[in-house]
Amino acid sequence: MLLPEPYQVSPLTQARISDLTCPARSDILSFYKETLDGESDSYIHARARLTGKAVADTLYEVMGEVIATTERIRAHFGEGRMRDAWDRYEAGYIWFHTGNPRYRLHELVDTEYMPEY
Repeated sequence: MLLPEPYQVSPLTQARISDLTCPARSDILSFYKETLDGESDSYIHARARLTGKAVADTLYEVMGEVIATTERIRAHFGEGRMRDAWDRYEAGYIWFHTGNPRYRLHELVDTEYMPEY
């Protein structure tokens, strides 16, 4: 969704709001922990049930959608300060999830060089 013309004052406000707030990023990063905890009420599981697809296939489908969203955002910002800020935001978002013991991603990703919480 693009904002109405009076509100299109910067590259950030012109971006698709749904892209910038893409909640599926969190669903992907939480999936491992939720699966190990036996949870089946996550977005990924619910979508798999709704579409009749396997959970793994649904996870990969959502991952593809998030990658496509990220590519749209990066292309929208082009090169420069906005793109740099977005890239730093994404890196911090991933760092937070991989470094936070709650998500258990340290079991999958080598976090030897990441600061501990």
